[in-house]
Amino acid sequence: SSLPPAPARGQRPSRRPRARPPPRGRSTPPTRPPKPVIGQLVPRYTFQTFIVGTANDVAVRAVQAVSTAPGRRFNPVFLYSANGLGKTHLLNALGHELLRRWPRIHVAWLSAEAFMNDMIGSLRKDRMNAFRDRYRQVDAMLLDDLHSIANKERTQEEFFHTFNALLE
Repeated sequence: SSLPPAPARGQRPSRRPRARPPPRGRSTPPTRPPKPVIGQLVPRYTFQTFIVGTANDVAVRAVQAVSTAPGRRFNPVFLYSANGLGKTHLLNALGHELLRRWPRIHVAWLSAEAFMNDMIGSLRKDRMNAFRDRYRQVDAMLLDDLHSIANKERTQEEFFHTFNALLE
């Protein structure tokens, strides 16, 4: 990077603005892990607590690859398996890792049923534009239990449009 130009003779060098200290009587807020914009991650579901085995090591590696290069590696990533094999744990771990690596990233973590319920509530309140803006502005959407919107045509259609908007 280049240095700023030297001040002219007789001029004082310009100073960088300093960060202001917190107002008197107030302390700096404690640092907490960042939270997703939508939903809430399970704190104990991380990569460190996930048990890797022969049945899930490919899925773990894929999700870890996504966490190192979101939007570029395995986009989208889709996990499919029988119940109880760790899909929810892996999605939470991905969310935690994305937020750890990129604290400003906007992550949506929710079940497909929660997505559907939010959509239904937005339809009833005539707030579909706000619903669309909320979900289509995230950087990473982690949707669990996608099978729960089977035979829900309106929800599938809205998810389809949201999914396509996020891929663009």
